[in-house]
Amino acid sequence: VFDGSKPSPYVETDEPNPQSVYGASKLMGEREALEIGDAATVVRTSWVCGAVGSNMVRTVQGLLADNRPMAFVTDQVGHPTFTADLAPALRQLVTERVSGLVHVTNQGAVSWYEFVCEVVRLSGGDPGRVQPITTAELDPPRPAVRPANSVLDNAVWRSLGWEMLRDFREPLAEMLAG
Repeated sequence: VFDGSKPSPYVETDEPNPQSVYGASKLMGEREALEIGDAATVVRTSWVCGAVGSNMVRTVQGLLADNRPMAFVTDQVGHPTFTADLAPALRQLVTERVSGLVHVTNQGAVSWYEFVCEVVRLSGGDPGRVQPITTAELDPPRPAVRPANSVLDNAVWRSLGWEMLRDFREPLAEMLAG
């Protein structure tokens, strides 16, 4: 829902400025839900990965297995977030009846390139196989604009006095070991 131009992480009170239909529709959904009042909780997260379903970790594992070339962008940064940590966090929000807008992500901001290098390394591969590129070099270009910065500051979560979710490298290592 953000345009990605902010040089620091986005907090819950930052003004959204979606740059795509996808982002605009997400923002409309958030606003509709929050109109309910104290009965609604909207959670923003990013770069979700897990042991089940398709996600970047599974995509990279497939590229490794096929011995295909890999090139990922260095100019888009965010927080990889793992379902193993996100699900208990969502349960905690529900159990404690927290309402409003909350950012919930694992910690450790990285570019897609850095993230993929870590997936390759923890999978026993050579991160040197991953080539760094910029968004402008993507071929073919992505149909939707992606924000350069999608790092979310978990300010509301922190204000509740709760322990931050782990650095993404820990659940990533657990997922790849399992």
